[in-house]
Amino acid sequence: ASCVETCGCVGRSDAAITVPATAMEGTVLQAASALAFSSVVIAESNEVAGEKNTLRIATAFPIPLLPGSNITVNSSGLTASSFDGAVTIPVTLTLSGAATTLTGRVVNGAVVFTLTARVAQGAAVQIAITLRNRPAPLLAGSVDVMLSADALTDACTEPLRALCVEFGIWEEYTAMERIAPFKATTSTVGSVLLARGPKMLTKLRLVEATTAAKAYNIYTVELRANFDIPGGTSFEFDQLTREEDYFNDVPIASLTLRPAFRDLLPNCTCSECECPNGCTNINKCGCYPDLISSLKLMLFIWQPDVD
Repeated sequence: ASCVETCGCVGRSDAAITVPATAMEGTVLQAASALAFSSVVIAESNEVAGEKNTLRIATAFPIPLLPGSNITVNSSGLTASSFDGAVTIPVTLTLSGAATTLTGRVVNGAVVFTLTARVAQGAAVQIAITLRNRPAPLLAGSVDVMLSADALTDACTEPLRALCVEFGIWEEYTAMERIAPFKATTSTVGSVLLARGPKMLTKLRLVEATTAAKAYNIYTVELRANFDIPGGTSFEFDQLTREEDYFNDVPIASLTLRPAFRDLLPNCTCSECECPNGCTNINKCGCYPDLISSLKLMLFIWQPDVD
């Protein structure tokens, strides 16, 4: 018997190989039919009718905005009188903690301003506008504030930088896109621009310069109101003294309001005569005894203009 060795290719097949469907990484085809804000939150600083009020609007833009983009704040609660007849007003734009003052144009009660710097997609933006509330309150829920934009944007956003550079169109291809008006909402229940708040003092604070017994003292009264205080307004302060106070027996007529802080301090110098009888006192420098006596009988109150 003889052995015959054979060789050849085995195991080869031309049959097709089927790979199961697998989800790819990344997201595409997510463009919406219309650009829109996802959130616009608004707040106001003052609810009193006829008084100054600052609207603060917080939002983020759905696409990157280039300089030249126009932003519009519109509301039925805004009229020409809201801005005291001005055709331009300052608008404060805060981006990444840095505030920039832009010029807003008043158009039929709406405020339109133009960006001077790029705003990245999704970046937190705050818009502040100061106006005057209506002279009379409005019905609850009767005012809406709308935010919209004519956005100058570039097609080559950051994720497409490499591709745009490859095709030579980086920072060259731009388009104007409309971001539809979006109703602003408050972080609490209620609306803005209704002018339904009461007039009140929002800050009332009394401090003294010293607690030392029988020392020359200065009371500082700090006031802040949510309305304009007209000239000639009188303020009344009760219970500034107690039974055991040093100044308890001082008549109310000796309580003196001074317009400036420097007017409160004793002028104990060698300059001009301060005693009522002229420069006859032997103490050429320092406080005259007459002045010291008068200081012991007087309590000075200073009301600063803190605003």
